[in-house]
Amino acid sequence: MPSDLATKAPAELRREVLSLRAQLAEALEEAGRPAAAIQMVQADLQDPSSSFNQPSRVRCGRVLGRCHAALGQRELSSAALEAALEQARAHRLRWSESLVAREMGLQQQ
Repeated sequence: MPSDLATKAPAELRREVLSLRAQLAEALEEAGRPAAAIQMVQADLQDPSSSFNQPSRVRCGRVLGRCHAALGQRELSSAALEAALEQARAHRLRWSESLVAREMGLQQQ
């Protein structure tokens, strides 16, 4: 039986399936290892087999942006978030677009 979140979340969120590398990147980020997380995200974004999963690719861009920011690499962070926003808009991923916009706003504070 699906959880309440699964039935109430936007369709985009329900169909998102993160790759193993994307999940590992988020775990590395949470563990305070942004450089390692960047390596995982870059590997995932360069893998042709994961190119079909647009919500996951946008999420990888968000992780990439946060990790570059954590390392003090503001220009790379901004570029990653801009690319993620463009990807979300191109594929009409409104939920993902709003999450990227939130990340961008947080970085401007």
